[in-house]
Amino acid sequence: MARPGMIFVRSGTSSPEFTLSDLTSWYEDLHIPAVLATRGVTAAARYQLVSTPAAGDKSSDEGRDGASTDLNYLTVYHVPDMNWLHREDCEFWKLPLDVPGKEEGTRRSIFEVAKFETLFWELVGREDRVGDLSEGCGPGLCNTPEQGTRYCTRYLN
Repeated sequence: MARPGMIFVRSGTSSPEFTLSDLTSWYEDLHIPAVLATRGVTAAARYQLVSTPAAGDKSSDEGRDGASTDLNYLTVYHVPDMNWLHREDCEFWKLPLDVPGKEEGTRRSIFEVAKFETLFWELVGREDRVGDLSEGCGPGLCNTPEQGTRYCTRYLN
């Protein structure tokens, strides 16, 4: 049985020579198209943090050591069946994760110049609506047809 879900990836740069523009280019020109070319991801959307947690909110943007992580970007991938991630032929784990190196003609891992926090979420509830589903949904997340219906996961609000 299919287990629909989403992959949430918070990201930011960790090296002064790799700018936010570089990270955006890597995501939008290379990584997201490669992810969407796999059989298991049907939609992707990128977001930028526009506000910080309210005072006293324990879910602040701090790492486990208490230092600010500056992971101000979020990429959300729709996965119709999370079981796909555990299959031997899953292309997701084999995607190239490199960027140009410091010296011309060299490559290095994206993890040397950027930081990521990846979370895998499985759908536990669903609400189907009739009519325009764009209200209250994040861009790109309600545009995926599933069995002839459009859907919105209200748990993202």
